[in-house]
Amino acid sequence: MIVEYLNSRSKFTSAIFIFNSFNSLQLLIILTFFLASCGVSKKLPDKEIKLTYLDDIVLARNNAKVGFGGISGIDLQNDTLYMISDRGSSPRIFISSLKVNGEKMQLTGPELYLDLEVPENDYYDLESINKIQGGKGFILSSEGNIKKQIAPSIFQIDNLGNRIREFDLPLAYQIKNSTSAVVHNRAIEALSYDPENNTFWFATEFPLKSEGKPPKLFRSGDKQTFIHYNIAKEKITERFDYQLDPIPKFPLLPYALNGLTGILRLDEKHLITVERGFSAGWGKHSNRVKLFLLRSNEKLAHLKDEPVEKYLLLDLKTIKEKMNADRIDNIEGICEGPRSADGSRTILLISDDNFDAYNDQITQLIWLKVENKIDLF
Repeated sequence: MIVEYLNSRSKFTSAIFIFNSFNSLQLLIILTFFLASCGVSKKLPDKEIKLTYLDDIVLARNNAKVGFGGISGIDLQNDTLYMISDRGSSPRIFISSLKVNGEKMQLTGPELYLDLEVPENDYYDLESINKIQGGKGFILSSEGNIKKQIAPSIFQIDNLGNRIREFDLPLAYQIKNSTSAVVHNRAIEALSYDPENNTFWFATEFPLKSEGKPPKLFRSGDKQTFIHYNIAKEKITERFDYQLDPIPKFPLLPYALNGLTGILRLDEKHLITVERGFSAGWGKHSNRVKLFLLRSNEKLAHLKDEPVEKYLLLDLKTIKEKMNADRIDNIEGICEGPRSADGSRTILLISDDNFDAYNDQITQLIWLKVENKIDLF
């Protein structure tokens, strides 16, 4: 098989093998698509907002007893970094103390904070964590397990891990007659809570089956839905369309994807999204991660048919040479970080090491500064 053949060869010979496997017409078609294709994002005018690198840390899995790893979501509150692990058999919340000294992070831990009990006939594939202010617990999102007929969910737990509230999702996210519009393991991956208005935004990693197809090498994804949920009103109050950019890197093995893994609300008119591309065969350099700015002239929660524009904010490959780690890994979590030394807002990114199931992966925490040249927020 081609997979076995490529596994036995270097990246260079694998690329030569793939190249030689195409005839002239196929190569012409690929080149035509490559030259004609582009992402759905635009260039940000005049760099009115940009992200700059501050620091990064690799979190060691030095305590096997607590099962640290698989971190798919983070949130920061009062110098405590909350991290959710997506191991379905034993979902857990970990904490670390995060302080900054100038432009360097100082991190202690991680320590086990909560070992979550999964209700009978349910399955937790937890992807997002948002700490609710005032000691009211957390809002979590789970991808469920479509193959086991368990739908994705968004719910609230108290500080002891007890499930106290579940939020109603549209019918398209539920399982009816043993079928679902949600793609297995590509469900609700991203969620961002707004404490000021007691609302949250959420979206799936891939478009729903009913919405269309995920991105390909030379084609953007079909339109998928961002949803705004008002907790006090107990209902969805806004939606808008979003398109993933094409897969950003040619794979050396026959597997590649690009999906939405994170959302961060900046203010009423701006969101940041995380798109994580993966192209097999490049080893520890298989991931390509980009951050995008979504903005509108109207408040996103009250669009009134106003369009939402998507701009490339940062391609993380451009900061790789500045980093302490030797790669950009599988970035899945995003949250607002501590203020920088000059008082600027910052963001934190974290990677999911998949418990090292696929190759040599790491849990890395990346700290970026938001440089705001005009008064956006």
